[in-house]
Amino acid sequence: MLLIRKLGLMHWLDQLYFHMNRLRYRRRNRRFIAQHPDITLPPEYMLYEAYRMDYEAYYQDGMETARWIKEQAAPFLPSASLHILEWGCGPARIIRHLPSVFPGAIITGTDYNRQTIDWCRASINGVQFTVNGLLPPLPFGPASFDMVYALSVFTHLSGEAHPQWLHELHRILRPGGLLLFTTQGEAFLDKLSAKEKERFNKGKLVERGKVMEGHRAYSAFQPGSYMRSAFSNNWKVLRFIPGRQMEWGIEQDTWLVQKTVV
Repeated sequence: MLLIRKLGLMHWLDQLYFHMNRLRYRRRNRRFIAQHPDITLPPEYMLYEAYRMDYEAYYQDGMETARWIKEQAAPFLPSASLHILEWGCGPARIIRHLPSVFPGAIITGTDYNRQTIDWCRASINGVQFTVNGLLPPLPFGPASFDMVYALSVFTHLSGEAHPQWLHELHRILRPGGLLLFTTQGEAFLDKLSAKEKERFNKGKLVERGKVMEGHRAYSAFQPGSYMRSAFSNNWKVLRFIPGRQMEWGIEQDTWLVQKTVV
């Protein structure tokens, strides 16, 4: 796999995986569409790029994740007038459920993929959508949000982008606002080469590039010490849940941090 990446062939491998998964889930997806004609679903590659090809999992897991986000954040959020941002919303897997999970809140989604945002704007009600770049800024004023969440977003960004985005997310959060996000931590060590493990164990970010940054094939692995160092100023760590090896795959680390003002 690392050789394929070095040769710049990851795009073609990704396309092969897409078509394999398209065939694998064809019957299951057709059945879900027939049973739920009222649910608007994203185009196949858009779904694959952001999640996987299973429409039922896209919808049901999205709902469960939206509820999990509330469970994690609710003890630290104000009780009314919430404004919540999903940074890296993709084809609305989670954010489409937020209006029912956070009734009365203003919900906004942003993503670097303009086609995805165009689909979200045309297909998802009750949510505001906008496009962002691979690097800041975001089109929002200072102290605009009570909470920002970003699941598996930093996992596809470069070392250059990490501090810039943490600074930008701090800027748009209100004092005491929350940032909930996930990273690829120690549970992913077995996926790393010996050289990558050495770098990771030294507390350094591990990047796998040779593809467009932000794409699913671009991967970053974050040691806990690397992230805690990034939070040494202007953030307070409220909750850290290390990832684990699960039956379905590897779970990412979960971070819940709070904006402080120095």
